[in-house]
Amino acid sequence: MTLYWNFWNVYGVIDDQDLEDFISGATDGVIFFSLGSVVTSSSLSEPTRMKFANVFSRLKQRVLWKWDNETMPDLPGNVKLGKWLPQQDILGHKNVKLFMSHGGLFSTEEAAYHGVPILSIPIFGDQDVNAKISEEKGFGVTVEIVDLTEDQLETVIKKMLSDPKYYCQPFD
Repeated sequence: MTLYWNFWNVYGVIDDQDLEDFISGATDGVIFFSLGSVVTSSSLSEPTRMKFANVFSRLKQRVLWKWDNETMPDLPGNVKLGKWLPQQDILGHKNVKLFMSHGGLFSTEEAAYHGVPILSIPIFGDQDVNAKISEEKGFGVTVEIVDLTEDQLETVIKKMLSDPKYYCQPFD
């Protein structure tokens, strides 16, 4: 038996038409928000969830939020939820302008690989260290979830979206 392997770097090609349309149709870009696979977004306290939702509702960008339930109360019109999202493909899409992440190792590496700025919200483990490295390398900012206010979150998102210093060239 002969096995043939055929691998291509096709990141940015999304094999879900609804998701592709949401991202490609975002004239002001997309913010991708994922806390990884260990921390479920639905475990956020209600006041914390509302901080994110309120800020997202005031942005002109579309937001793709990894959320482990089908629905969310008070979901802003510019936000799309997804239980499972192809992170590499999303980060490789030209319309993705910011990655809001827990700062896990692979998430940080993937953001750097694709040249997408990362707003780290570390929860535990190595995430604080990874977030610090992304800041030192110039493509990230860190906020602490326990102290986070809506004003702080909105300010840092808008700063990262408008300041080219956070953007780096993706690796080929």
